Amino acid sequence: MRTPRSILNAVSVIALSLLAVAAFAQANLTNDDLIKLAKAGLSDDFVMGQINQSGTALRSDPASLIALKNGGVNDRLISAVVQKNPPSDPLTSDSVLQLGAAGFSDSFIYDMVSDSSGRYATDSSRLVELKKAGISERVLTAMVRKTPPQEPLTADAIQRLHKAQFSDEFLLDLIQQQPTRFTLPTARIVELKQAGVSERVLSAMLGKTGGELPAGTQVSVRLIDSIDSSTSGVGDKFHASLSQPLTVNGRELAPRGADATLVLKEEKEAGRLTGRAELSIELESVTIQGKPVMVDSSSVEKESHSQTKKTATRTGVVAGLGAVIGAIAGGGKGAAIGAGAGAAAGAGSVLVTKGERVKIPSETELTFSLSTAATY
Repeated sequence: MRTPRSILNAVSVIALSLLAVAAFAQANLTNDDLIKLAKAGLSDDFVMGQINQSGTALRSDPASLIALKNGGVNDRLISAVVQKNPPSDPLTSDSVLQLGAAGFSDSFIYDMVSDSSGRYATDSSRLVELKKAGISERVLTAMVRKTPPQEPLTADAIQRLHKAQFSDEFLLDLIQQQPTRFTLPTARIVELKQAGVSERVLSAMLGKTGGELPAGTQVSVRLIDSIDSSTSGVGDKFHASLSQPLTVNGRELAPRGADATLVLKEEKEAGRLTGRAELSIELESVTIQGKPVMVDSSSVEKESHSQTKKTATRTGVVAGLGAVIGAIAGGGKGAAIGAGAGAAAGAGSVLVTKGERVKIPSETELTFSLSTAATY
């Protein structure tokens, strides 16, 4: 009995296809090969197996992925290509725009952003542009977490994003993720409310309001670490805590006990003429609303062998652990140091001296004056 020619032809076609597939599997599968397999009507599972068994000749840069998409390869197979051979160059905001315009699904783009390295432009104007182009907030959130905005997040930026119809959840996440301090006088709060910004967002912004510590602000701290010229060097830092709440214009910015850091700025050995060792100490930072704020305070030299009444009179009133132990020569701006309520603003310190040694004990109270304004 003869086999019909049509059946023989069909068998030949199948055999040739299988031979071609075998050849693909043995060699490095290319993007063009993948398009041919997809157009041949082979199942996703079959093609997926070929991708997994092939070498790494598959290209996964955005332009190549778009070519696969246009060639009829579906997102599932293209995802397998990306997993087999991830992109060598970081993704960009333009890449995301191109993938969105090519019709890739939200899940595909989200996985690309989450799993690949990226350098994205995520300032507010760029986020608005991406949203208008159809990029979902889910993808935009992933981009922001990969590459936070370079520009400070401001009330104007929040208003711009709200106008572009970003959700409250997106805005709240953005506010939470950024180390931003907002300046929100009452008039600005009213403007934002009238522009449609929700009270949830306004409350989050108010929780991250910032301001300025004016020059001349007095900051009283109590030493936790002792400072000793025989063991301490320039650049060493010392822990302290606020001995009094830090207030500006009647508003408490930091409670008593908040962390502070001092730094040893200069150290001089005892000279032949004066016979006195000298230290210069400054307040480096104070914790406000849970975050360290760098400050620039006045500094003063602390000298050994300065227990005389003459020196104490010259540098100001200095109290220390129930008795005036010593003071500091040189006058001028500096830290006022005391053990009880603290010394008056000016120069002075509680010193325990021994020979050429200068020591400021733990629990000593110091009051520093900010020499320049500090933003928090």
